[in-house]
Amino acid sequence: MPRIARSAPANIIQHVFNAAFPRKRLFKSNGDFTQFIDLLSEGLSKHPCKLHGFALLPTHFHLVLQPTKNDQLSGLMSWLLNTHVRRHTPPGPLYPSRFRNFPVQPGDNLYSVLQWVESAPVREGLVDKAMDWPYSSLARTKLPIATPRPAGWVRAVNGNIDAPTLSNLSLCLKRNRPFGDEGWVKMTAEKLGLNHTLNAIGRPRKTVAA
Repeated sequence: MPRIARSAPANIIQHVFNAAFPRKRLFKSNGDFTQFIDLLSEGLSKHPCKLHGFALLPTHFHLVLQPTKNDQLSGLMSWLLNTHVRRHTPPGPLYPSRFRNFPVQPGDNLYSVLQWVESAPVREGLVDKAMDWPYSSLARTKLPIATPRPAGWVRAVNGNIDAPTLSNLSLCLKRNRPFGDEGWVKMTAEKLGLNHTLNAIGRPRKTVAA
């Protein structure tokens, strides 16, 4: 399978995801989670992307980042993942692939992504209320968060995300498809060479001659 190009130019917000090998865990203890948060803080000092939100789960993580320079996101993630593997206990391979990312439109669509990210611990059955999970941007953290949360945000995160939005976000994660309003998605896909991510999944139907 060909490698997917990482389209992450300066100033475009990106949702970033990676997961452990099947039946492996990235984080087994409080110390594992806090170590990764410390690594993320260190990585951001070396490759200063803006951090809009995050959630760490036992087997995977979500980051919402905005590089300020071209190639900055790849630099940050390369440093972060390689350093995490080296410092992880027990040592050995952790990630089966490179990270996945998709562009996010600022404004309401960014808040939809942040709601999805910060509510992930509830969907995973780790907690009943999202604010009870200490390893996300919803909880108090020393990491500076670039996007202020509006009034009633905790209630919104604990509320339901409608099924079409969840389906769209899952598709964006799977295909690296931009997430936003229709016009912005088309414009961004054209700009970043991601038009293929807008195509229908599967082979086109064969037409039968009359």
